Amino acid sequence: MLDTLLDAPLRAVVMPFADDGLARVAAGPAPDPVAFLVAHCSHPNPYVALLALDALARAGEPEGAIQGALLIHHPDPLVREGARRAMSAGSATSPEKTMQSTLEKILFLKSTAIFERVLGEDLAPVARIAEHQSYAAGEPIVHEGERGDALFIIVTGGASVERAGQAIARLEPGDSVGEMAILDSEPRSATVRAIGETEVLRIGSEEFYEILHEQAEIAEGVIRVLCRRLRQQDERLAS
Repeated sequence: MLDTLLDAPLRAVVMPFADDGLARVAAGPAPDPVAFLVAHCSHPNPYVALLALDALARAGEPEGAIQGALLIHHPDPLVREGARRAMSAGSATSPEKTMQSTLEKILFLKSTAIFERVLGEDLAPVARIAEHQSYAAGEPIVHEGERGDALFIIVTGGASVERAGQAIARLEPGDSVGEMAILDSEPRSATVRAIGETEVLRIGSEEFYEILHEQAEIAEGVIRVLCRRLRQQDERLAS
């Protein structure tokens, strides 16, 4: 069933775990989960190591703090962040709040239309440059006519898209604005204004453009969203 339902990139990641799990069930009792996570804290893939450290931190396992201390000077920034989180779990200094940690940003970005087909580990560079910003009700996120230099993705709340002072669309959590600006830096075609308290992730165009050269899947996500916007515009014109 998994082999049928999963997209090809995700299938390659998930199926080895499923096959390994079936083999372990056939062979006998499953391994201790803490020992399994500890072993994966030193995984060669930094994203896998981050997930293992994060799971130990969330469970409040003492082994998490031990692994965190061992990996706090790891050369990869993802692993170092996971190590800090594991060391701070259960202490007076709690782990990062929602949407502040790289892992939380990766999981959120993966749930959006623009990045849904990109592997989590490939979203790590985007998550690291994404800045969390908050806007009060009625506050503009972008202004019509200003030079576009960033992509914004709604995390909580919502936003109204206005052109010449008239609302033409509404954005919900997971929606994005500025896909064209992040590619060509042309003036904004509309003003986007927060509806109620709104939180967004801001991704700067210069940093994002560098990532596009290495991650073709991310560029495909931007193109898909732009194509959808064009189709919606054609439908509005036709009606």
